[in-house]
Amino acid sequence: EKTGGANSVSDEWLDTSQAAAVLGREKRLLEAWRVRNVGPPFYRLGRMVSYRRHDLVAWQESCRVEPASSAGECSP
Repeated sequence: EKTGGANSVSDEWLDTSQAAAVLGREKRLLEAWRVRNVGPPFYRLGRMVSYRRHDLVAWQESCRVEPASSAGECSP
């Protein structure tokens, strides 16, 4: 499995539909986020919008919430 370089899976370029699938969201939501200037980073080249897979993963990780644990339990 490749982990680096220009052809790495993590360097993969995705369109909005593909990016939405990676995030488990609707394409319309990513479009709305772009209008509001929120959500994951993206690239705009003219009318074409692209996302990089590693940017999506990094953005998703930045949304992680560490819940307070009363007794170190893993179950809710």
